[in-house]
Amino acid sequence: MLSLEEDLNPHALWHKVEIDILTGETTILQSDIIYDCGQSLNPAVDMGQIEGAFVHGIGFFMHEEYHTNEEGLMVSNSIWTYKIPTIDTIPRKFTVHVVNSGHHEKRVLSSKASGEPPLLLAATVHCATRAAVKAGREQLTRWDKLDGSAQNSIWMSRLYYPL
Repeated sequence: MLSLEEDLNPHALWHKVEIDILTGETTILQSDIIYDCGQSLNPAVDMGQIEGAFVHGIGFFMHEEYHTNEEGLMVSNSIWTYKIPTIDTIPRKFTVHVVNSGHHEKRVLSSKASGEPPLLLAATVHCATRAAVKAGREQLTRWDKLDGSAQNSIWMSRLYYPL
């Protein structure tokens, strides 16, 4: 079993997000990721895993809302109610730099995971969007707790309506 120090997978991210305060439409203008893959077994596969998982995570943190009816059955189970990531979800400028950090003796061939961590790293896009909403509300006197989905209607309610 790996210790906490051995299991850490360091990364660096930077995002530039724009939110239209009239429509609530959110655009990810730029995302830069520096990702440590250990000793990559196949850099092309790692790059695809990082990019794909990150975009999947953007969909999860920015669009998904889980709704159920009175009987507990899921009602957000079609593309009419469940908004999957589209080409507009992908950052307009999207760069990923893979760092091969060398030998890690307790890992399989010194490699590190490249699928699951980028999915969770996409939470930083939600944080950047929250910061954009906060900037859009600068003239208002109160701040609202922003949790849950980042769908346009929700951002609009946070931007304009009294708290």
